[in-house]
Formats: sequence, structure tokens, C-alpha cells
Amino acid sequence: MPKFVSQREKSSSTTRTLGTVAYLEQQPGLRDIVEGAIDNYLQSVPEGEQVTLACFKAIGKDRLHALAETESIRRKKPINKMIDLIKQHIGLWVPIILAQKFGPENIYTFRNEKDLINANRLVPDFWKPELYWVSSFTPHRRILKYRAMKFSFENKFYEIRVWQQHDAYHVRAYFNKKPANGYEYVVHALTAFAFKNRHGYHPVDDLIVSAKEDIINKTWEKYLSVLKEKEVTLSNFVEYLRSLNEEDQQKEIDGKIAETFHEILHDDLVNSLTADMNATGWGCDTYDVVRSDISDRECSVEISFIVTGDQDPDKGHLGNSISGSAIATIDEDGKVDYKVTSAEIDYD
Repeated sequence: MPKFVSQREKSSSTTRTLGTVAYLEQQPGLRDIVEGAIDNYLQSVPEGEQVTLACFKAIGKDRLHALAETESIRRKKPINKMIDLIKQHIGLWVPIILAQKFGPENIYTFRNEKDLINANRLVPDFWKPELYWVSSFTPHRRILKYRAMKFSFENKFYEIRVWQQHDAYHVRAYFNKKPANGYEYVVHALTAFAFKNRHGYHPVDDLIVSAKEDIINKTWEKYLSVLKEKEVTLSNFVEYLRSLNEEDQQKEIDGKIAETFHEILHDDLVNSLTADMNATGWGCDTYDVVRSDISDRECSVEISFIVTGDQDPDKGHLGNSISGSAIATIDEDGKVDYKVTSAEIDYD
């Protein structure tokens, strides 16, 4: 069964393929056309998989046939065979350019699971009026794993981080490489795609604005202040949790994890992995609460997490990201203790 495979795991850029598409690189203005088509397509459809078809449309049948005529004479091949060959070569060229532009770890190509050979799909009806001369294509995805926007407020520098995890976009404000508050903003990829088609812009843009405004308006601090004004006793945090409804329980639990998540870097298992990697400046990127259980004396929270460091450019790449699972135990005083149950290096 076909699946999407990272260009880091299986690269389209090999000595053989680079030699095969070298003549395309030498065509005046052709790479500019392809890169422009890539940028326009991914700007309008960030989750799209049909970027190759957008490149074919931008190149056009006439330009492709003109190139085929020149190459058929040079290579002494029949024109029809040369047309098919150039279409195949463009199909090879597109993922090479994608990986060069966005990084191989962020480009995933549709491949057969057994041998990792490119897998094709038929051209959708949407494209057929203009691309009747193309029968199939290989889908590619760009994965937006992480990007950050910085801003300052009250002489403090914040980051609004955006990343794609599984089938959803996540947005969160960070300060000093730690979550700035207990809020995380999430939108499902399919919802984002439908919203973009209807309203003309990506909903992540709104989430970024919300994350920034919540910092500037001190929304989280006001929420905590309300709790204090209502004289909610936090002398026994577990009893306090048990007094809340399920939604408010999860907000309080997430707030505790957000405040203390950085402590996971001190775990022995995480430390043993970072010691073997050529990276520094380790920070906590993201976590997800998998489940939580509240007993009489404590709250047990199972989380999955990702921590990353900055790769030392003078040393070999041994990975700069660790993902894993941990149990966070919150006691009656609200103190959080972390125990990492599994962790592994992400070499992508």
C-alpha cells in the first residue's frame, strides 16, 4: 500500500536523477517558472498534494513540446517518446526542487510501501480541461513542522510558534523557550482547507493573532486572578481539581504542565540521549496530554512530548530532536514530578 515518505528517508536527489534532469536546469527561465508555480500553489493550498500538476500547468503543453522537439533532434529519439520522457523527468525534478527549497525533512513523497518507488495517481477531473495531455502524477506534501514569529511586549521577547502535528495545525506563545501561558490553539487540517477555500485566507493566521493578543491582553493572568478573587482555595490542588467540571479540570491540568514542562529536560533518560548528540541549547517544543486520572491524593497525567536543540554546525548530524512519553504526577500541593517512560532520537 502506498504511503507518504520523507525525502530525508528516501531522497529523489541522487547522482542518477540529478544527471537525468540536468538539461532541464539548463533551460533558460524554466526553473523560475517551476519555482513560481510551487510558491503560488502552496500559498493557496498549503495542505495540497498536487504541486506537480501546478508545475505542468505553468510550463504548458506548447513549451514542453518545443523542448521535446529540440531534445528529440539532439538525442535522435522520436518526438512522441521524447514528450513522454520529458514529462517523467519533470516529475523527477519537482521533488528535487521542493526538497532544496523547503528541506528534505519537510517534503513527503507518495511511494510504494514495499520498495519505496514513486507511486502515481490519476489526474483529478479538476485539472483535466488544461492538463488533458497529462495522465498521472506523483503526489508530494509539504509538512509545516515548525515556524516562529517573534514580537516584543513590555520589554520581553516572545515567539508565536506554528507547527503541523499529525492532521492538525498547532499555535502557541513561548517565552524563553517555554510556553508563555496555558493556551494552545489547534485547527484540524481538513477544517483549515475548507476555511481557506471559503474565506480566502488560512485560519492559522487568526490563531496567531489570538495567541499574540492573549499575551498583550494578559488573558491568562486575568483568568488566574479571577480564581483568586473568588477565593478558590488551592491549598489542596487535587481536591480543587475534583471540584471542577471535566473541561475546567483539563484547563487547570494543562496550565500546570505548561508551567513546569521544561523540567522534563532534567530527566535521566532525556539527559542520556542529549549527551550523545551534537546539539546544544535544548528547549521544550511541544507536548500533548494523552490522558489524565485524578485519585484521592494525586493527579496522574500521561503526555507525549518533543524537545529540540540547536545543531552544532561544526559537528556531524546525530539528530537534534527527541520525542517520547512521560508521566506527570501532580500532588496535593500542586507540585509536578515528571518521569519519562520512553524517549527516542528523531533523525529526520
